[in-house]
Amino acid sequence: MASIDRPPPQAAFVDRALNILQPWRLWMNHLYAWIRGIGLQNYTVDFGAAPANTATVTLTNQPWVTAQSVITANVLCPAGVAPATFNGLGMKVVISDIAANTFKITLFTSVNTTGAYIVSVVGSD
Repeated sequence: MASIDRPPPQAAFVDRALNILQPWRLWMNHLYAWIRGIGLQNYTVDFGAAPANTATVTLTNQPWVTAQSVITANVLCPAGVAPATFNGLGMKVVISDIAANTFKITLFTSVNTTGAYIVSVVGSD
């Protein structure tokens, strides 16, 4: 009978690979934004101290945002958190209410969580 207390050896490899690849992914997003002349920002979305499965922040005074902007986002794995643990949260990002100089970021998780998360946003009009 297999023990459930110990992850398989492949999990450690995947964790190391994700830790190595994440900075490169962010760097490529920055390069892409620079080439295209589009907005690239990081924003903090906070679930607060009480466990919740939804967190929202409305961002205003964003000069790079127009009503026609196309915005995509990724949640960054917090420092000190294993990627496998982070992926277990099942985090999804929704960008909505896009208007001139404003938009809303909503994070959903499959399990209740607490604390703040960084969302990397790339947008163009």
